[in-house]
Amino acid sequence: MKRLVTYFFLLFLIGCGVTETNGHEQKIMNEEAIETLHTEVTLISAEELNDIPPVDYSLETQVEPIYSRLESLKKVKEIKNGVFQGVFEEVIENQICINFYTWVKENGSIEIIDHTAFNDVHMKHGLEAGHFYLNLWEDIDSFYLSYHDLQLSENFLEVGHLGQMPSSPITIGMSSHEVEASLGPPTVTDWYYGAIYYFYNDIAFLIGEDNRVVAIEMPGNRIKTELQDVQKELGEPTSIQYSELDDTIIYLYEIGEYTIAFEAYKENSNVITITLYEN
Repeated sequence: MKRLVTYFFLLFLIGCGVTETNGHEQKIMNEEAIETLHTEVTLISAEELNDIPPVDYSLETQVEPIYSRLESLKKVKEIKNGVFQGVFEEVIENQICINFYTWVKENGSIEIIDHTAFNDVHMKHGLEAGHFYLNLWEDIDSFYLSYHDLQLSENFLEVGHLGQMPSSPITIGMSSHEVEASLGPPTVTDWYYGAIYYFYNDIAFLIGEDNRVVAIEMPGNRIKTELQDVQKELGEPTSIQYSELDDTIIYLYEIGEYTIAFEAYKENSNVITITLYEN
């Protein structure tokens, strides 16, 4: 790709604010426009959580320990081996908030590894986005919300130089058949100006007209890092762009044949999307 894809789907604007929805975003919010894959995912009941002892972890907005919240959940997903995710809604100061919690369970205890909250107080259309993800989470067994599972490091530049993203075996230029052979069918697909997006919960691939991967996108929620800290870790970017359309700042790093871009609303706000594409 000769330039950065400037439009990012609502699916990847996680926990950091949501832009105004246009016609295309309204389409992706329409359930009829979504192709889904239903697979078996191990579920654990609230009763199974009763044996988990209390832990010293409380929400910033409440004093009730999180373990009691987890005990009350009707549905919990084991999204990866030993990694669980649950969702609950609450009202804080007359504002509805949708909370996604991700945790690990070892030796009879739990450790919270991620909390992503959606509300209209700290983000534009946050509650709408939260309900969108909640519906996907409840309707598609294989769907889960991305969570903080990667650390920002020079590894992004090292594997990016090879046309890849950290934790993914897919390389730019691979065919859609190779993608599905490696990762299985996508959880969600959607059209994008003649191309097709393959969404896999925590990573997405843009498939071009030649049926090959032309860009790879990762939700910033996986690194939970402010844009200003990207420069501290990776060095000065090759260039900085400002998108008036999305009201965002983009740090661009040219690495050989490819460019990796980190996008955020402000330099002191979290990265919302990481994109790798061919120069």
